[in-house]
Amino acid sequence: MSDLIRESVDLESLEQVLQSHLDDLGLSSVVLGIQCSESQDILRVTVEGIDADLSDLQKIFESLTEILDNQNLSEQYGIVIYWSLDSYPQKLETMIAQKKIKQTLLKLFRQDYYAKFNYGQLTEKFSYQTFYKTWQELQEKKLQRFFLITGVTGLTVLGGIYTLTRPCVVGSCQMIEEVKQQTSETITLLENSPSELTMLETKQQLEKSINVLKSIPWWSNYYHNALNLEQTYQQELDYLAKLISTNNLDNQIASIAHSNSISTGQWKQLQQQLEDAIISLKTIPQRSHLQDIATVKIEDYQTILSRFYEKLSKEQQANFKFKLAKEASDLAQKRQNNANNLSDLQLVVATWKTAIKRLQEIPPGTSVYQPSKSLLKTYVTKLSQGENRKSQEVLAVKLHEQGIDSAKLAQKAESEKQWSQAVNHWKTALNYLNQMPKNTFQRTKSQALIPNYTLALNRAQTQLTLAMEVEKLRSDLATICTNPSQICNYIMDERGIKINLTSDYIAQVWNTALQAKVQGNLQIQSELLNHLSSFEYRLQGISDRTGKPIEVYNAQGILMAVYHRRQ
Repeated sequence: MSDLIRESVDLESLEQVLQSHLDDLGLSSVVLGIQCSESQDILRVTVEGIDADLSDLQKIFESLTEILDNQNLSEQYGIVIYWSLDSYPQKLETMIAQKKIKQTLLKLFRQDYYAKFNYGQLTEKFSYQTFYKTWQELQEKKLQRFFLITGVTGLTVLGGIYTLTRPCVVGSCQMIEEVKQQTSETITLLENSPSELTMLETKQQLEKSINVLKSIPWWSNYYHNALNLEQTYQQELDYLAKLISTNNLDNQIASIAHSNSISTGQWKQLQQQLEDAIISLKTIPQRSHLQDIATVKIEDYQTILSRFYEKLSKEQQANFKFKLAKEASDLAQKRQNNANNLSDLQLVVATWKTAIKRLQEIPPGTSVYQPSKSLLKTYVTKLSQGENRKSQEVLAVKLHEQGIDSAKLAQKAESEKQWSQAVNHWKTALNYLNQMPKNTFQRTKSQALIPNYTLALNRAQTQLTLAMEVEKLRSDLATICTNPSQICNYIMDERGIKINLTSDYIAQVWNTALQAKVQGNLQIQSELLNHLSSFEYRLQGISDRTGKPIEVYNAQGILMAVYHRRQ
């Protein structure tokens, strides 16, 4: 096989070699097919498969690289190996590197989200993009305010009064301390008990605090302090908005976790939402009071994503098997419609079994599980009908073969002139053919034999009748010629019967007749005439019955009498 590839790069043969090599390594469950193409001294090997784990991908890459090196193809071409998942090819070497990085990162993820939200049925997987996006903390924007101080020629008394009555203009600023205390208490409560309710309460408090701080005028000695605090609270409010936006996602996750069947599209949508949420939460900086809560949520979502692939892969496999089952069903129905012999029916049954097996492999909890149960009942019924049809055809073939075998025995018996056996065998052959089930392919062929077998039976019965008559004739002639002693011999052929009287018999009859005449013994003469008359009568009866002429000769071969059938 390797010599074939070295002589000429036959891409189809190369695909078969590589596929066979991976099958031998037990990788057929993850490898769906291999395609090879060449262009401008580049040999492209595309492996179509499911999303395999790191160890399988490494084994596949190393195995393919080894066999391609052994064929000296790396000296002729630049070789690139791709892994195609859902018709999206990616360099296999890159995928392996990505999975190694992902495997390292997964070790850092906490596992408490699963228990915390009771997502016992939820399994997720990280997307590759999540691991390679670099998210940097948003740098705190420094609000720079520039105040243009212009000379004021004078203030009115009313303006002065307004200025002095604004918050935190005269004396200390208790307002700031109160805002700080109230906001701190609310944030502490949120940190200790992060829930949708405490998040909303914190949001309200931050908005209230921001509004209070905005009321401090720019001419207050506490203005810059209030402005910095306002900016801090606004940032916290922005970060809190990111956390609040994930509450709906948490509810959706909880709902999906208790759902028995989720479509592939729903899983992919959830995956994208989780990735977007992680990206958003990562923008919350470490200096924020909300960073710890964000970190927990990020790790929770990453845990879900790490389990996501298993569920998605399970769903994709279920859909794939469902598709294969329907394709097998269509093929079985097509083969059944076109079947015209037992071999075709056996193939129909095997195809229905394949369709049923694919449906039985679909696990619970997938979107196609319930539809597969409905189809399974239909396929089982179709299989039962196919097996019954096949059984009828098997019986028909068996009866046909037995009929043929009996006919051969009948012909052999005929060649040996065993007409009684021939008749029995012909009758047996016809009996087998007449038992043929209706609506079978073999019945049509077998029915064509019945007329010939019937004629053969009639011929055999005729020959049996003739044979029995000949046997009776032989018995009658033997009785005549040995009554009471041997008085004659006979020869029988197709033309007729020749009877040769023995010299002793002729002499006995002649002497008896002379002696009776000399003695004048009328009784002996009468008995002798009766004997001769009986002899002649019996010979005439045989000729009448068989239609054969009977010639009687003396011991010297002289014709003495001829008997023909009387009309």
